[in-house]
Amino acid sequence: MSTQRLPPQILLAYGNQPHPVRQSAEALVQAVLSPDDRGIALYRFDAREIVRAAAAEAERQIEEVRGACETVPLLSERYVVWVTGIEAVKAPAKDAGGPPAARLGAVLLRALTQPPPGCWLVLTGEARNEKEFPARLLKAIRAQGRIDKFVTYDDQAPVDWVLKDARSLGLTLRPPHARMLIEAIGNDMGRLHRELEKFALFFEGEAIPDEAQWRAGVHRGQHTRLFHMLGQFRM
Repeated sequence: MSTQRLPPQILLAYGNQPHPVRQSAEALVQAVLSPDDRGIALYRFDAREIVRAAAAEAERQIEEVRGACETVPLLSERYVVWVTGIEAVKAPAKDAGGPPAARLGAVLLRALTQPPPGCWLVLTGEARNEKEFPARLLKAIRAQGRIDKFVTYDDQAPVDWVLKDARSLGLTLRPPHARMLIEAIGNDMGRLHRELEKFALFFEGEAIPDEAQWRAGVHRGQHTRLFHMLGQFRM
């Protein structure tokens, strides 16, 4: 487990880019829990599955979420409750009743308003806009937590993200390299990450190709395969 300062107890990570959303959530888990503790102190739930379940099963799972939020594991001082598909949660009803989506919202709102000691709450989803989340939940998250948004539009080139992700893999790129890779691969961050992983392996301990080499590798356009590009670098 990292010895650095612990992150806020609440994280909302969302957007149409699943890879960085997952990276953000996993980074919090790694900061809070040791590898050994993750098997006993990480609780994961899928809000979409809960709200689609039959009434009795939905109620059982909602109670599991409640119990996870309120019960400290015996062998760990810290624990993480990770709820995916958070866009399926609805605003809590005033009487804490209503459909499963609203009852789940009530459980989460209580935990978000007063996070139990030692409990970190991670909420992830595929929404593109904060307006898709219940306003009361967002207010509670903003008050005590952090919001990470990863939304990329069709005409957007995530150059800064590519440069940062490359650095995390031990690969130093310049903006022109990032732009050429995005033009060849597209702006899906998950796919970009996988291609950068291959680059990092290929150029391990070596200088990155100059822009002329890079351009030669990507000239085929958006459907160029990375291994074709790497083959051209060796020519």
